[in-house]
Order: sequence, then C-alpha cells, then structure tokens
Amino acid sequence: IDRKSNGIRELAIKDTLTLCDAFMKKGNNNIIMFPEGTRGVPGEICSFKKGVASFSASLKVPIVPAFIKGSDKAWPRGKNFIRPGKIEVHILQPIYPDHFEAEDNYNLTEKITAELEKRIRKKGSQLNV
Repeated sequence: IDRKSNGIRELAIKDTLTLCDAFMKKGNNNIIMFPEGTRGVPGEICSFKKGVASFSASLKVPIVPAFIKGSDKAWPRGKNFIRPGKIEVHILQPIYPDHFEAEDNYNLTEKITAELEKRIRKKGSQLNV
C-alpha cells in the first residue's frame, strides 16, 4: 500500500487498488492489512482506520479478521529483531462488504470499519487482552 510520504503519494488510490486486485487474482493471493494503521501501545487496541474497509468495499472482497496475541512480546515496538515467544493467531468469521446497506461508499466503509473493530475488541476481551 502506498502511504503518503511528506504529504505526497506516489500512486493514486485507484492505481493501488488496481495493483492489489491484480495481485489477489494472480495465483489466488491474499493481502494482509493492519486496521490500526500502526503499531500501538502493547496491550491496547487503537481506533481503526477506514483503509481496510475501503479496500474491501472497492474490490468487493471479504475481510477475514484475525486477532494476534503475543506479538508485542516476541517483537517489541522499536526492536529490530524477533525473539522467541508464543504468538496466537485467532481467525474470526469473514466480513462481507455486500452484507451492509449504505447510501454511499463513505457510509459503507464506516459500517464495515465499525463491525471489524467490534469483532476484534470482543475477541480481545474474551482473551483478556
């Protein structure tokens, strides 16, 4: 994903979407995205950005949420190397963009983002994170 650097984006969003769509179709690939947009404080879930939902809605592909537990200990923020540790990945039920009704794409991404964040936070509380 081409993020802005000094306020400039090298690829337009539509070009990024086209590349991602081609990548996923070639060899049945997947894209992994982190909805918080950055690594936050260990043990805290930051508010989610709308990028994941926007890609899902634009490309008409489901989001398969995953809750990752333990990565903050195995690879602490600011460290260059991973160290041995237990990491759990909990795969949740898919979120399909066509299951949401919305007046426009903005409202659709808002609804998908809210549902994604709700599911991740619920799983985190079930795991006492």
